[in-house]
Amino acid sequence: MIARLEKGSRLALVGLAMGWLSLLMGGFPSTLAAQQVEQIPEIGEAEVAAPYQLSAQLAAASGSDTAYLIVQVELPAESYLYSLTQPGDLATKVEVALGEDGKIAGIMRPVTLPTVKEKDEFLGGRSEKHYGTIQFVLPVQRLTARPVEQWQVAVRFNGQVCSEHGSCQLIRNEVFSAKWTPMDERLGALLRQAEESHRPLVR
Repeated sequence: MIARLEKGSRLALVGLAMGWLSLLMGGFPSTLAAQQVEQIPEIGEAEVAAPYQLSAQLAAASGSDTAYLIVQVELPAESYLYSLTQPGDLATKVEVALGEDGKIAGIMRPVTLPTVKEKDEFLGGRSEKHYGTIQFVLPVQRLTARPVEQWQVAVRFNGQVCSEHGSCQLIRNEVFSAKWTPMDERLGALLRQAEESHRPLVR
């Protein structure tokens, strides 16, 4: 009786081993999801699109000694940029290289004032946030006879773009050039709106 049990046990173990072998040789049951895997030479890092777009325009009215630099930041929905006067280290900072053609002739203003909270839940203090498409305007005085459309103007931008869901991305020393744009009615209205804000933001 004992011998028959031992023999049966051995047969059961052999059957179990053969079953696993057939799985390995023939594949897993069809009830399990399967996928063909392609072999490739290498895997690079994922490309992550920046959650903002930066650009700048330089405009001047015909015969005027004053030109205007307009720096624009485009943000996706539910994202924000801290203002130029945000307390602490989160403030947006704009630097401009004008060369010998011009010099800064005033303060930089946003066309639309930021949304202000005196007691921000995250910062524990005052917050000043811009949403959507933001334009900052800076008056520039012409110093040479060179036409404004021939100026080489570089802008360096530092700031922080955050989502209302909590993620943030730093903008560090991003440099771009200002493109000449003829002064038109739309830009004129933009400049008037900036002047009417009456709030000095960069000294």
